[in-house]
Amino acid sequence: MQIKDLLVAKRIGPDAFVGVNAGKTAHTGLETTARFSPDNLQAWNSNIYPSIFISYLYTHYRFVDFSEKGQNFSGNKLTGVPEDMLSAGVDLNTFSGFYGNLTFQHTGSMPMRDDNTEFSNPYSLFNAKIGYRRILCNKINLNMHAGINNIFDEKYASMILVNAPSFGGSAPRYYYPGLPRNYYVSVMVGYLIR
Repeated sequence: MQIKDLLVAKRIGPDAFVGVNAGKTAHTGLETTARFSPDNLQAWNSNIYPSIFISYLYTHYRFVDFSEKGQNFSGNKLTGVPEDMLSAGVDLNTFSGFYGNLTFQHTGSMPMRDDNTEFSNPYSLFNAKIGYRRILCNKINLNMHAGINNIFDEKYASMILVNAPSFGGSAPRYYYPGLPRNYYVSVMVGYLIR
């Protein structure tokens, strides 16, 4: 995708932003996804049916023609976009209603300034969930599950503020921290009206 006159936000005060014309940008890349259910894993237990998935995104996003206040950012990586992302996991389902999954998510580093002098750190997260679902008496569905996110308590920035300025002599605040290890439990009951 080629974009002309891309608008980017520029912070000019503690709670003040303006739009800046970043000129032309090129958004090229590659995205691939695969999901499969290997028969050889089902052979040892006919009650379990697994599914494995993986997806990968590579972004080659660049400023094509962008100058501001005498600085030329043409050719630099587009700010706030990770160069690569990988997601993978395993889903296990059973005919008796029990299910679970384990997922992995990797986010690569991303430029935090238009001049590409600062980059965020890459990070990886592991999440897991187990549950049980059942149809009760034709009209009532029951789904109970529990899970844990960020199993290894990775310290990461879930969001960054691009081109963050400093105010009052303090360092720029680029990072908004992601959630630490956290747990959840859910019970859902559905009733079919017909």
